[in-house]
Amino acid sequence: MTQAAVRWRCRRGLLELDLALGRFLEDGYERLSPPERAVFEEFLTEHDADLWAWMQGVPAPARYAPILKSFTLPRCDPNDDRL
Repeated sequence: MTQAAVRWRCRRGLLELDLALGRFLEDGYERLSPPERAVFEEFLTEHDADLWAWMQGVPAPARYAPILKSFTLPRCDPNDDRL
């Protein structure tokens, strides 16, 4: 999948997910190996409620653990122009 296609799939119905996934795409996606990218693409097929819960610490399927360690949850920072 192209990075443009992955970016499109990162668009979600929950603003917090949009921010977290968008930041991950900007800051961490390029560092993923091809197998890790495949897991991330699978991760994006999950329901928003599950993704958000897993990002907040609810136990997730083990295959997603390496990806979830890379996420930074969005915070309100008035100096962050990505908001």
